[in-house]
Amino acid sequence: MIQETETSSELQIPGEMASENNNLPALRCLTVSSFDDMQIHLAAWDQLALTAKQDIPILFPGWVDAFFRYRLTPCQRWFCSFAYNGHDLLGVLPIIVTPHRFLGEHGAILRTPFDGPTTPSGDILLSPDHAGPVLRALLSEIRVQVPAHLGIDFYRVRQNSPLWGALKNAAPAYIAIHGVAHVHHLVDLTKGYDAYFAGLGNLRRNLKRYRKRLDDKGKVSLLLGEASIFSEDMPEQFFRLEASGWKGREKSAIATDASQVAFYKALFNNFAEKGRLEWHTLTIEGRLIAAGMGLRGREALMLPKIAFDEEFADCAPGTLLTEAVNKDAYSRVQLREINYMSDAAWHRNWHMEEDTYQDLHLVRVGLLPALLKLTSVLFHRAETSARRRFPLSVKTKYRTLRSMLQDRLSRRFR
Repeated sequence: MIQETETSSELQIPGEMASENNNLPALRCLTVSSFDDMQIHLAAWDQLALTAKQDIPILFPGWVDAFFRYRLTPCQRWFCSFAYNGHDLLGVLPIIVTPHRFLGEHGAILRTPFDGPTTPSGDILLSPDHAGPVLRALLSEIRVQVPAHLGIDFYRVRQNSPLWGALKNAAPAYIAIHGVAHVHHLVDLTKGYDAYFAGLGNLRRNLKRYRKRLDDKGKVSLLLGEASIFSEDMPEQFFRLEASGWKGREKSAIATDASQVAFYKALFNNFAEKGRLEWHTLTIEGRLIAAGMGLRGREALMLPKIAFDEEFADCAPGTLLTEAVNKDAYSRVQLREINYMSDAAWHRNWHMEEDTYQDLHLVRVGLLPALLKLTSVLFHRAETSARRRFPLSVKTKYRTLRSMLQDRLSRRFR
């Protein structure tokens, strides 16, 4: 059932926010907690996502829908709040509720959809012209839905997100803590392919050598395009290819986690229905040796996953596919960036630009949130900052030692 709460009383914002609020006489917040009830908001949500300054596919309802369905733990629940001015949707705040281990929802931690394996940003949708009042209304609605929560976590918010500017005077019931900063890589397509390719240095010569090796092995085929031109089992082909290599051996491939498989299948279906899913494949004599997925926003192409056949490692098929995708993207006038939304080491070979995403933690004002949430946030920020100062060799040895200890403990207690 849709729960409606009038929040216009929360919008008496003084000072520099007053002019922003003049055009918002009656913001209404509606909250839903079932997929059926969410249906009536999807069209407006989709249109708002298309106008987002961040231009990341994670903001689309198709992504959030897949996350809510398949990436929550049994103890978690979700709801989604929408801020309307008349019939105009101005903000969306999807929330995951995680009860405290001992206090339950009286000490709940809230966060937006985010996790390492599938969803690399917990940013949210706010109309840039009215971000402050809309955020304030949504936060007021959150306090109605979960009165005793300790705080709200927004992980990896893009630096151009309206959320940063909206914080001033919009969250008086919270202490805003800027958390850990992260770097994600992208290719700026506005600078032109010739200038970009000329700056790749030795990689240009290597690409020619890799392609010659591959051509010597048989007929090479490259196919880039919308999901509709590929076979229906393309997702399964990608899962198998990814699991055939080191990710499969290390149990980090999508296919090794049923929740991830279900998530990606739902994600593919949701984006394919809107014509926003594309596949990139490289085959030799009909055998798939490299593949990647693409998810489109308004003017951005997100490339979250790529996989290749290690039997052809001497030909670097993943590198050749990346070259083809980059070159094709430069020819598409509607695209302005390729956003990888990760910081993989191999990105540096392509001289990608760095973009900052930062964690944001809103901690409720009060003694209990200060003891249970604020101290945890500050400790994590300090720990991460210290850990980043360690040399790579120290980090590698630490991970190796930790893995050995975990393995010994697991064998001992089997």
